[in-house]
Amino acid sequence: NELMKALITNDLLSQELSGIETNIEFPESYLSRQFETVSKLIRTRESRGVDTDTFYVEIGGFDTHSNVEEALSNRFTEVNESYKAFADELKAMGLWDN
Repeated sequence: NELMKALITNDLLSQELSGIETNIEFPESYLSRQFETVSKLIRTRESRGVDTDTFYVEIGGFDTHSNVEEALSNRFTEVNESYKAFADELKAMGLWDN
């Protein structure tokens, strides 16, 4: 019973998110896709009946043993570009100062 409710909820959320567009074009990266999904979820907060959400995003690749400087530079670039797109999206939604 609980499994079926969870599957139905997941299906409804998936349907709702599929029609949501962002104002900002997010870079092509794992972290950016997560931030884009979070942005879409924030955009649907009213239809979901929430005013406050908690989200978790993650990125790996910091445990480096060779080419440390290059690897970390790539990770930090990904974080910076992804976060900038997310911040710009929140600003476009009028939620940056919220």
